[in-house]
This record gives sequence, structure tokens and C-alpha cells, in this order.
Amino acid sequence: MSLPGVFLRLAGTAAALSSYALILPLGPPAAQAQASRIPVIDTIEGFNTANRMGRIASAKVRVIDQSQRPIERALVTFQLPENGVFLGGSRKADIETNDSGEAQTPGICPTGLGDFPISATATVGDQQALATIPQRNENPQFGKVIISPIEGNKAINVLKQGKATEPVVQIIDENHMPVACALVTFSLPKAGPSGVFGNGQLTLASRTNAEGKATGTGLRPNAQSGKVIITVTASVPPLTGAINITQTNAGSGHARLVVVLLAVAGAGGGAAVALARGHGSSSSSPASSTPTSTVITIGPGPGSFGTPPVH
Repeated sequence: MSLPGVFLRLAGTAAALSSYALILPLGPPAAQAQASRIPVIDTIEGFNTANRMGRIASAKVRVIDQSQRPIERALVTFQLPENGVFLGGSRKADIETNDSGEAQTPGICPTGLGDFPISATATVGDQQALATIPQRNENPQFGKVIISPIEGNKAINVLKQGKATEPVVQIIDENHMPVACALVTFSLPKAGPSGVFGNGQLTLASRTNAEGKATGTGLRPNAQSGKVIITVTASVPPLTGAINITQTNAGSGHARLVVVLLAVAGAGGGAAVALARGHGSSSSSPASSTPTSTVITIGPGPGSFGTPPVH
């Protein structure tokens, strides 16, 4: 081979090596960037905890990369087993991580005893990480559930308006502490004066919130007037309780006669009788007009008749 040919071959080899050296550094940073987006789930709250029935449970995870750096806006999917639900009633919740890479479950309601493994899946692009958060559901630490009506008891529902006062109850234990996650069922009569709830049914089930309160939402009266008995039951396994809430479906525009007797003891005592006639009213709406009043005073001296004095 001639000397110029040797130089040409060496120059070609050097050029090839030079091209390869320019391309090679492009690969590793891309691979490192790809590896940095592979998520890892670290449980920071709720690992191996014991959940008590009637109390809200939770869990929290942190999503990090291979370099231990938090991953923001990773999508974490929490899936509950059969013996628990989130406060909204679902067993699945999708939560995005914050700037610290953390995601916390919504409030969890234990509904049955036993092992309670929570599944967590973190998704970053096309990469995923899986983890299981072991927990256990145990019996409540209280021995009694008490149902207290907060709103709607003795309410009057005006049929003409088609509205009713929604019953609200609070569940507490024997220490007057709110009982969360209790399953509360509101039931209306099947016949006679009754109504329907917002779901269009005679019954409505709801779980108490952190304050122990539950509402029979969307209550509407039917077309029949009279007394309505709403049965309310509460369950926190293995405990149960029940009460009745009484309401009245009343027609609109009918006159009512109210008689109030006031007895006064002592010598020369008398009595006052007040007769009032006006339009019917509801606890959920004001009266349509101001009723007129007449007062009759009966006593030892001469009687007087007229409108009541203004003080």
C-alpha cells in the first residue's frame, strides 16, 4: 500500500471515531432522564395501622424517583377492599401528588372487620409503581350509638309548595363523641301521608361525616295530608340504633283556630283566651299573610273587648 493510501485510511478511521464520539454522549443523559421518571411509592402514613369502626381512617404516600427526589403531579390511584369505602361511597380515588410528591386518601370508612389492604398505584407517563398499605379494621371502642334529631322533627310540610324539611340527625356514642361513618337509613311510610327522597325512593342511605351527621336529602311530600313517621336507623357493626322523626303534611290556605289558655293562681286571678285565625304556615316557609287577633279578658271587674294594647 502506498503512503498516501495509508494516510487516507487512517483519516477515514479517525473521522468515524470522531462521529461516534459525538453521538455517544447523547444516549446516557436521555437514559438517565428516563430512569429519573420511574416512580417509587413510599408509605408515610397508615402503614400497619388499626382502624376502629365509627372512626375515619386514612393513608398517605410519597412518590419519588430513582434519585429519591419527589415527583409532582403523579397520579396515585387508591383502591379499597370490600370492607371499606371512602366517605363519598366509592372504593376508588384518584389523587395527584403535590409539590412534595405526597398524596393522601380521602376519609376512609371501615365497614367490616378484618384485614384491610389498600392498593396504591402511581402513574408517571407510561411508568407505574405498585404498593400495598396493610391495615386492619377492628371493633369500635364505644358500646352504644345514640341518634339525635337535629332538624326536621315536628316540621310542617306545605303540600301546595311541594317542599319538605330534610331530616338531619347526629350519631354520638355514650361519651357524646360524634360517630363517623355510621350507615344511616331514612325510611318513609309505604302508604298514606308520605313522600320520596331525592333518589325518588322511600328509603335513602347515607354515612355520617366527621361530625357524626347525616341528612335525608331531597325530601318531598306526597299529595296526602296527615302525620308522617320517618324511621331512622343507624348501624356501626356490631351496634345499631333507631328513632322516629315525626312531620306533618298540611294543606295550604286552610284557616286554623288556636286556643291558648293561661291560668293565673291567687286571689282575684283570671284567664285569658286568645283566638287567632290565619292561613296555614310551614316550618320551611313563612306565612302568606299576617293574621288578625282578638283578645278577650275575663276577670273580677268589668270585661273589655278590643285589640291588644301596644306596650
